[in-house]
Amino acid sequence: MHFEGRKDRAGLDFDVMYTSLGAPVASNAPLVGQLGLKADVRQLFALGFVFYRVASGRGDNPATLDLLAGARYNGTRTRLTAQTGAGNEYGGQSQDLSWVDAVTGMRFRAPLGSRVTLLGRGDVAGFGSRLTWNLEGGLAIMASRRWTFGAGWRHMDIDYDKGSGSDRRLFAISYDGPRVWLAYSW
Repeated sequence: MHFEGRKDRAGLDFDVMYTSLGAPVASNAPLVGQLGLKADVRQLFALGFVFYRVASGRGDNPATLDLLAGARYNGTRTRLTAQTGAGNEYGGQSQDLSWVDAVTGMRFRAPLGSRVTLLGRGDVAGFGSRLTWNLEGGLAIMASRRWTFGAGWRHMDIDYDKGSGSDRRLFAISYDGPRVWLAYSW
């Protein structure tokens, strides 16, 4: 879900993303490989930022460049389960981890004609995590005056490492893949 509002050069943006991923844990070790380990990772991202339009094209080049500043909440729940070859199932406790990062970045829009626009955004975040960075790009196609659809690619890399010894919390993950969207403007 994404909401954006702008007046003149300034605006605000709010974005929410939820993921639920499950995958087997690969292992060639004799004992661990027989456990049939599976990981279930669920995440909620909520990003809010303000932006300022530092550059706007004129006339036949209505391209824009915005500077971004805000905060991103990351809430994660992870659980390991195992199933032996004999059919016995074991479920571990869920581990919850959440933090807030300060975010800064930039984005651009470059029209490629009257109906197609090239989009790009990059941001870096920290203070909650050690470092989180995000890059995305795509094409938006105006279907009508109010409706736009688009497709692109996004990569987000999260490196969280806090504490030491038995209190250490480590979370390192990357999301990479295509995305599609539909937008309504009024």
